[in-house]
Amino acid sequence: MRKIFAIYLFTFICVSCFYSNEFYFDIDNQLVKSCNSKGLQRLYLNSNTPYEKFLIVWEDSTRASPPELNFKNINSGYKIYKGWEEYKISNDSFRLIPMTSYTLKRIQGDASGYSLNFWIDSVGKVSKTTRGSCD
Repeated sequence: MRKIFAIYLFTFICVSCFYSNEFYFDIDNQLVKSCNSKGLQRLYLNSNTPYEKFLIVWEDSTRASPPELNFKNINSGYKIYKGWEEYKISNDSFRLIPMTSYTLKRIQGDASGYSLNFWIDSVGKVSKTTRGSCD
């Protein structure tokens, strides 16, 4: 019995490590991109201001979540909740605030969470990030 449990635990750990939640911000294309084929299902977005917190969740059960996200044109399969699910806002009304920094965290599945920081310039574009590629 212990041997079966040990094999199961080892397999679970290996699978969890293989499917990471790593992602990055492609500044040139202004896209959040997954570092693997897994779609972006659940993202927590927190600004450096105390009132800007969002949960972005893929809720379309007919399609798989995409491996990239454009904050200026959010796919209709995503639902956005302001203040960690306090209330739903429309995808069209979502905007990043100029001259603000954000932390974006991805938590999904069995893999550990992953986060990055990015900064918005005066015209509303991401100008800098802590992770600009999967390398």
